[in-house]
Amino acid sequence: MIETLRRMYRYQDWAMEQLWPGLDGLTPEELDTPGCSGNGTIRGTLTHLIRVQNGWFSWFDGTMSAADAQSMRRKDPDFGTMAEARAAWREASDRAEACVAKLSDADVAKVWTHTMGSGFTLSQPLGEMMLHVANHGTHTRAQIAAAVRRAGKEPGVLEYLKFAIMHPAA
Repeated sequence: MIETLRRMYRYQDWAMEQLWPGLDGLTPEELDTPGCSGNGTIRGTLTHLIRVQNGWFSWFDGTMSAADAQSMRRKDPDFGTMAEARAAWREASDRAEACVAKLSDADVAKVWTHTMGSGFTLSQPLGEMMLHVANHGTHTRAQIAAAVRRAGKEPGVLEYLKFAIMHPAA
């Protein structure tokens, strides 16, 4: 499980590097046009993707409580520029990779529990939650990529298989 997590977070970062050129080519109007199936706009969905990953890993690495990390995902406005978004992604990605790098088998098997604001109690092994966050990233990037294509731009090839071919497992 640990090697799978490490590989998934390397893939996350690689996939974002494929996506940035397409995002950089968009005008502010294209970034803010409603119609992105994630969070309304490309900018809003990108902001969501970055803040969700950073929020979860702020909890996982112990820098925030679960409640503070959860609220972090909703409190700030969308990123004003792609340079701001890219810098925030770098922070989120570095946080995730540093956290995953320190994992042991016991860490990924440990059940973490938090009662959400809605009253729902989440109780899952850390490894499963980390896989969820990676999967969320893949899903959300696909929403962004589709919206970038609808804007007439190329989002890059984000598929895991391309990553796997370019970066064979050791």
